[in-house]
Amino acid sequence: MLTDKVRKGFLFLCFLVVIRIPFLAPYHTGSTREFVTKTEASNTISKIRPNGNHPGKWDPTNEIPKHFFKSLEKIARNLHYASVHARGLKTQVALKKATAEIKNLFGQLDISYRNITERGVTTPRTVCPEEYRGSKFGLNTSYEKGFERIPCNNSKPLSELVTVLILHRNSTESARDTVKDIQKIMPGVQTIIGLDRHLNKKEKSSIERDIPFIKCLGYTARTSEGQIWNDLLKKVRTEYVLIARDINIFDENVRLKRLIGVIEMVGVPIAGGATRDSLDGKWSLGCYQSGMRNYTLVYHEGYDESVQECVMCDCIDGPFVTRTKTLMAKMFDKKINGNGLFLDLFLRVGQENAVVCPDSMFHTRPKKVHASPLTWQSFVDKWKLYKLKFVPGPEILFKCNMKSKQKCTLKKNMLHHPCCLADIIVMLNHLTSTFETRVVDYQLCSGTLLGAVKLNSILPWDVDADIDYLRSNYSALNQFLPQLSFQEHSFQVMNIGKKDTTNFVLKSDISYWYVEIWAESRFTPTAFRTAMENYNGRSVKTMIRVNNVWVHAPFNPGLWARNRYGSEIYKHSQHWRTLGKNTSWGKYPMNDFLKCPEPGHHACLDNYKADGNLQFVDPVP
Repeated sequence: MLTDKVRKGFLFLCFLVVIRIPFLAPYHTGSTREFVTKTEASNTISKIRPNGNHPGKWDPTNEIPKHFFKSLEKIARNLHYASVHARGLKTQVALKKATAEIKNLFGQLDISYRNITERGVTTPRTVCPEEYRGSKFGLNTSYEKGFERIPCNNSKPLSELVTVLILHRNSTESARDTVKDIQKIMPGVQTIIGLDRHLNKKEKSSIERDIPFIKCLGYTARTSEGQIWNDLLKKVRTEYVLIARDINIFDENVRLKRLIGVIEMVGVPIAGGATRDSLDGKWSLGCYQSGMRNYTLVYHEGYDESVQECVMCDCIDGPFVTRTKTLMAKMFDKKINGNGLFLDLFLRVGQENAVVCPDSMFHTRPKKVHASPLTWQSFVDKWKLYKLKFVPGPEILFKCNMKSKQKCTLKKNMLHHPCCLADIIVMLNHLTSTFETRVVDYQLCSGTLLGAVKLNSILPWDVDADIDYLRSNYSALNQFLPQLSFQEHSFQVMNIGKKDTTNFVLKSDISYWYVEIWAESRFTPTAFRTAMENYNGRSVKTMIRVNNVWVHAPFNPGLWARNRYGSEIYKHSQHWRTLGKNTSWGKYPMNDFLKCPEPGHHACLDNYKADGNLQFVDPVP
């Protein structure tokens, strides 16, 4: 239980935070700050009842800055959003405690936390609202009934509201049957259908004359799927459109008025339904959350939030209804073929801009998600991805073609592309395995060791790699120098402005990486001593993992790293050259990462905290 002093302190602290932090509460530029009394605040936020006797309540005579309430609302909404989407247990617990404090604060001000954080719902504009008639209403109909529409004056017939778009890969006769099914359940609704063959004017006229409310377009195998959908969309004249992807049977379960109503009530641009495979009967919710970071895109089936008996989604794996102007503003990418077409659309629409209402159901014959990288290539190239992961489903890795446009270029304040990172790992593996075969004593050093200690990898912002070797091994090393060069990687003496020729560098011709190899007269006393216990009579040197390669390290890597780099080494700081320093020996600032040159890109370093290593693994949507 919070004491009154603690509670008042928390209120005062919140006030200071709001006043002092510009992005939470901008200062007014005029000479007079805007204020609002508690009575005025009740008109814009919630009813605030003055109660001077309650400890911690504001004095009703006090004036409270308007921006205090606005910022407090923003804090509450963002905190609520984070609480809804938190995955980690520690994060959930911490956010639960923080939310409780904010609710406490709102209680002191008599503001409704729920009213501020709940999604707003309005009355539908073009369809009549629904009313639940109770759990026994649909008992005799196997619960095909339960919600009934309330009569209203603003309802429009579906024929004036929506157009159906279908990309049909079967026979013309099959297309006729599909349109007849549509007319049975939605009389007068226009259907625009794309047929997978060229149509001359006579054939097109014949089909449109024989089947009412149909328009058709022919296409060939050379026409991209995105281009076909765009051509169909351009012929739509209604406010809404149903993208009937993979549908092969239409019946009453599509419930288009329900989906249109939800779009209008909740304010989302897209609404879809569950799917039922018409061949094997398997039902699927088809709602996915997505997360893209560090050249990896993850889709996880499920939802975090619901509204109006629908679930919020980042991506829908099935047919959907949307406003025509929304889709016209985005259009399908005609350069993308195969599985990525709809994923690309939803990425551009934005997260949580779609709902699935599972009581609406579409009969489909969905295409399988192919694990072959070739079917995804155009999508992957556009979004610059290395890995695509579906949960449940396949994990797809894309090969690195270093000689193509994917060739590595170093970008400041951005993470290394996994293909570029793979090149330095290949270089390290080649060097260390050669050293071990030739019995040359070596160990990782500098930032390369620090990255291995912190991340079991190269630091994502590093610009080179470093290895020390014992100078006494120089003669042995000098005998096999030519063998250290390999395909597209050259080994040479390092030019450090001295006559010393015992330092070397291995450079890559296909990326920006190089490994510096430094001769040391001796390692620190503990660095290469044998383990205190010998295993089967042989000495054991410390090994550390860099991605999938185990290499030699100082005897106590953590101690070496701490003593080399000093305080707070497990927080992050960028490379000394990037920070404009002249040497690596000074103190490193543990601040946020520098501003990204491509704001919003999934590889921007400033997307990340300057602490922790789990954030650099596959994202959690």
